[in-house]
Amino acid sequence: MPHSKGRSVPNAATEVGVARNKNATAILSGALREHAPQIDMQTPCHDADLLEQINFHGVSALLRQERAPLANGSPALRDANREAVLARAVWELRHKRIVARVIGALAAAGITSLVIKGTALAYLLYEDPSQRVRGDTDLLIQPENRERARDILLGLGFVTDTAVSGEVISYQHTYSLPVPEGGQHAIDLHWRINNSEVLASLLHYNELLEEAIAVPELCAQARAPGPLHAMLIACMHRAVHRQVPYFVDDTEHYSADRLIWLYDIHLLARNLSDDAWHRLVQCALAKGLASVTLDGLRSSVDHLGSPIPQFVLEELDIHPGEEPPARYLAGSRLQRARLDFAALGSPRRRFCYLRELLAPPRAYMKARYPEAGKCPLVLLYLYRAAGGLTRVLRSAPHRTVT
Repeated sequence: MPHSKGRSVPNAATEVGVARNKNATAILSGALREHAPQIDMQTPCHDADLLEQINFHGVSALLRQERAPLANGSPALRDANREAVLARAVWELRHKRIVARVIGALAAAGITSLVIKGTALAYLLYEDPSQRVRGDTDLLIQPENRERARDILLGLGFVTDTAVSGEVISYQHTYSLPVPEGGQHAIDLHWRINNSEVLASLLHYNELLEEAIAVPELCAQARAPGPLHAMLIACMHRAVHRQVPYFVDDTEHYSADRLIWLYDIHLLARNLSDDAWHRLVQCALAKGLASVTLDGLRSSVDHLGSPIPQFVLEELDIHPGEEPPARYLAGSRLQRARLDFAALGSPRRRFCYLRELLAPPRAYMKARYPEAGKCPLVLLYLYRAAGGLTRVLRSAPHRTVT
């Protein structure tokens, strides 16, 4: 039976595969908890399924050899996991040197960067930073420093990716540094917290800087958002990935319940005082992030048994799905674009958005479509617009974040 791209027809094989993944995830969740629950295995879970889910969830270095599932698995499973852990440790040593060099160079130029998301939490919360699997480091700077930061990164040997750039179409840029040992290390340079206009306005650089804390284990100049803001960012980050893809071994995924992200929330929760929990509730309500934060906290409780005070769950549960960020994250691609466009506010910014969206610079178009050769630019614009319209029409609303 014909079906649209991206939608599969359920069959017995796919249902068994889903059940195996679910069982593997349950086993891994239990292994990360202090007191693992009894798991009712409805479908056999093989070593190959476990290894695939360990990789997907990014928890190889968090699993202890003497506990399930490694203790109960085959020698091949234990060896594969051990190799993954060693590879991550080597990557971490290289990545730390590179990131420290970037932060130091920015600081020397008078640019205070904030380390956000995975790398910040790796050096603030985890016993060993290599336990926090990630593919890059995210740095947040003031918008007015983006061009100077770009020149500094290029001067350090980084190269830029092929991405649309402009004033309002994107608030981040990726820089990659090839290394002699092979592969590359990436820095995602942000000048706003998110590319969405709706979400970017929720947490500003100056607000985060005001409560920023030092990350001396990374480098002397490193600073990161404080625990309250780190929790809001962690909950928002996982919710965004219901709509925005991420890649594990070059495979595209849309999911919020990757265990390494929930473990971030779990560790943050263990370090929040009663006063901090009260402030978190007040801040989440004030910013319209109650539903998004509640969803992250509940998922962390469900998967990892995180110590979330009951009053926090109750006080956040007052606007289920009604807040603008929750509605935005539940919408289709077209609905999100409409909300972002409305959030731009002034006619000048809206015109700028349309110009940058519909007519990116020539250099971007030629890099994006190298096979087009000497094709007229206007035809490339029409081709790009047709592809974008097709993606919009194929997109469907996702479930509400509650």
